[in-house]
Amino acid sequence: MKLNNLIKAFYVFIFFCLISENLLILPGYAADKEKAENLSLSQAVEIALEANLALKKSKDEIDAAQAIKNISRANFLPTFNATYTYKRRDEEISAIVALRTRSVLTPLEEYSWVASFTQPIFRRFSLINQYKVASFGLDIAKISEKATRLEVIFRAKEAFFTLLKAEKLYSVSQDAVKLLSALSEVAKNFYQVGMTPLNDWLKAQVELANAKQDLIVAKNNLAIAK
Repeated sequence: MKLNNLIKAFYVFIFFCLISENLLILPGYAADKEKAENLSLSQAVEIALEANLALKKSKDEIDAAQAIKNISRANFLPTFNATYTYKRRDEEISAIVALRTRSVLTPLEEYSWVASFTQPIFRRFSLINQYKVASFGLDIAKISEKATRLEVIFRAKEAFFTLLKAEKLYSVSQDAVKLLSALSEVAKNFYQVGMTPLNDWLKAQVELANAKQDLIVAKNNLAIAK
């Protein structure tokens, strides 16, 4: 009974020796990795926002709605129109009227200046409604753009963390295969020298086979995530 306890204690000691190196370097590595991942996440979101066609379309719709609102607001303002014309003929046309007085019928040069001022008074109610509709359309365009932006950010983060999770699982699966391979070898050596029964070695081999299968699954999931 004491011999079995001693063997189990030695087995546990070997196990912790195999993983101690990873445990010692883990805190510093995790801090650096987290910093890099945060930067990568920001870059992923930025790239997604710049490349998304739906978001670009939403921004164009905001510009169009803003232009319509500006036009509707300008309709409230008075308008001033002016036209100027100038005509020059080859010769003037004149005629002699009573008392031998000469009268010019068509002058050699003719100038015309017409100005008009318009203030929309009777259409004011209609213009107000048009302006309200334009303002409402602009608000809808802004809300739509914001919703599209939030969706793009969510999808980008979801894809980023899905890939990150797949990478982590693949890395953990690799470490598990290495660790269980070492433990299987230790169990084999213990069995060969008669320190442990055959069942312990067989269990170690089964655990190693399962770990290798998990590694294959993790590798496939990583390929899909990419």
